[in-house]
Amino acid sequence: MKTRLLSLFVLIAAETTSLASASGADPSQTAAFHEANSYIYPHLAADGVTSDDVALAEAARACSAAGTRLVLPAGRIHLTGTAQIRLNHCAMIGVGAPAGDSSGSYGTTFLLTSTTVAPFILETGWQISGINFFWPDNVSSGEIRYPPLFNDGGKSRGFKHGIIDSIVIVNAYDGITTAPFGGSGDVKISNSTMWAYHHLFNLTNTGDSWALSNNRFTPGPLLNTCSFESRCVRAINSANLHNALFHITAGSGVTLVVNNTETFSWRYGILIDADAQLGASIFDVAWDGMGTLIDSSSGGRYAYQNNFTGSMSRCGIVAYQNQPAPDSLVTPCFNLGVGSGLFIHDFRTDGSLGSWLLGAGGNTVYMNNVRIDSVGAANDGNDYYVLKLGAPTNQLYVQNSTLSGRQSDSHVHGIDIGTNTVARLVVQDSAFRFLNDSIRGTTNATIQITGNSSILTNDGGVSLDLRGTGKMVSVGNLWDVVPAAVLPPIGPNGSGN
Repeated sequence: MKTRLLSLFVLIAAETTSLASASGADPSQTAAFHEANSYIYPHLAADGVTSDDVALAEAARACSAAGTRLVLPAGRIHLTGTAQIRLNHCAMIGVGAPAGDSSGSYGTTFLLTSTTVAPFILETGWQISGINFFWPDNVSSGEIRYPPLFNDGGKSRGFKHGIIDSIVIVNAYDGITTAPFGGSGDVKISNSTMWAYHHLFNLTNTGDSWALSNNRFTPGPLLNTCSFESRCVRAINSANLHNALFHITAGSGVTLVVNNTETFSWRYGILIDADAQLGASIFDVAWDGMGTLIDSSSGGRYAYQNNFTGSMSRCGIVAYQNQPAPDSLVTPCFNLGVGSGLFIHDFRTDGSLGSWLLGAGGNTVYMNNVRIDSVGAANDGNDYYVLKLGAPTNQLYVQNSTLSGRQSDSHVHGIDIGTNTVARLVVQDSAFRFLNDSIRGTTNATIQITGNSSILTNDGGVSLDLRGTGKMVSVGNLWDVVPAAVLPPIGPNGSGN
């Protein structure tokens, strides 16, 4: 029966084509799409010049109504903003993404030129794969504020239960945006390469987590497309002063699971706005070429229950073609605002041009098996720190870690707990190298310093400089330089005697 129906469909399609040809009409223009094997095939010019918005939007409506697949042709599909493409229970599938191939001679590529109309609205149960997205008019400036490539259409529109796989976002201004309280979640993104001049992901209120795996976030495809032309490189360098891979916006909490990701060229890995929160998230990453991995200094909150592991090269602003970054752009790897925490373990980093972690107060920081090869590599005469806590009240735990500064540089410091900022400080089985001081500050708390060592402390430096009315458990430490000051020890009965 199915064979007969398929034969009948082919016969009808052939007769329709024959009649259209006899009448002199182009059969591809008689309808915006045709259906075959339950899939929707849009009739598109795909020539890089003709506007395909209306035909694609009509085909997407049919796809969403049928809950099926929208199959795109190879070629350059030009979207000018004359219509929006809405995907709801529809899978939009291309034939492949060339990842910035400069010839553009294969794959399915969208050319996006409207500066006012967001091209794609995503609702529920959608999929996007095998497509290249490119803004031809924004190659060499990056200053055109294009609407986000994908968004949820505004408040309460959805953006749920979606899959993105094997796509390339070459040079978006903003990539993927969800509106505050719009509701989003259960989104999976994999095997894709993406970059944006502004922010790649603007996220709020995710509900169920977004899961990202096996992705590459870099302007590499754009550099391939523009052949490292100087104007293009300047635009990327300018973007690297402010852009963010994940921008967490106010509205509600966000939960992310990020694995096996590679990055290069971002100002921020995670930028959290005031009144926004990232919580219950997992990051297992190989991040590179970032100014700051996590920044919640504007008043947002990076919750302590997040899990961060992986590796990172030296933190600092990326500048192509050997263009130096000004000293004012030396950035910390982690810049935690009030109330933010960091649980980081099994992490290796080359360190930072500036400080490694700054805390604004109310911070809980747990570091286990973290290796930092150097801080203060800017070597500009300013003071830099492995970790500095600027205000009360904090809890800090450092275990099984190696914290390093710069040899013969009196401006690099280890852990600076400030003045009466810690409620709890535990440093165990860790090594301090090439620092002017390992641990310093003034405290009224009881702290625990056990099993640590300092190695190659800089000339004229000290190991410990701990003062105040607090007390201290100190067992099994090996300091290469005599401490300048220590707190009274806790006796066998738990007292200070």
